[in-house]
Amino acid sequence: MTQVSIIASCYKARRFLDSFLQSTRQQSHKDLELVLHTNEPSIYERSLIKSFSQSDLRLTHITDTPVIPLYTAWKKCIGIVQ
Repeated sequence: MTQVSIIASCYKARRFLDSFLQSTRQQSHKDLELVLHTNEPSIYERSLIKSFSQSDLRLTHITDTPVIPLYTAWKKCIGIVQ
């Protein structure tokens, strides 16, 4: 089966992050990875991501402070996937 990589960048994503992570977890593809970039994540966001990554090892988390542009964040994620 072909590996599928999901790359995502978030900034102030508290409102949507939990449902996004749960949706990713529920995907049926067996060879799936998530590379998640967060800009200046809150304590809550860091905690949620840490909790998720402890139960799902397919997550790679990158964080930046200060905020970097979206395409720069995506490029970082793609660099990890390749």
